[in-house]
Amino acid sequence: MRLSGIVINVHRIVEDSEILSLLNEATDETPENSHFETITSDEFEGVGILRINDAVLVLERSIAHGCSFDEIKPSIFDDELAALSSEGQVLCFLINSHSDTYAYSYFKNGSRLSYKGSVGGEDLQNALENEDL
Repeated sequence: MRLSGIVINVHRIVEDSEILSLLNEATDETPENSHFETITSDEFEGVGILRINDAVLVLERSIAHGCSFDEIKPSIFDDELAALSSEGQVLCFLINSHSDTYAYSYFKNGSRLSYKGSVGGEDLQNALENEDL
């Protein structure tokens, strides 16, 4: 399974256009609002948006490339997620069972509060330092 996404839980409606802007997607296409099984499949390409009560789940394979899951200075995308979290909470995550890579960054009150990553059972920071990636 390969999933990369963000969970947004803020105190307002987050429109699809705002999500696409956040992802820096230059497209006129409407994101696919589909079944969870469809947008989590390995074959799915594109942006999937699921709305569950007040939370928005956004899945798109390249999301994880914008997040910092380690001690390295937060990326521009991290800064944008932190700003969005001033209105609630945001979680950026990566789940890749094919490469045994898992990571998350959690944002609340405008800041990144925690982050963690692992590759092959080893802490992501250690793997980066040992260049095991």
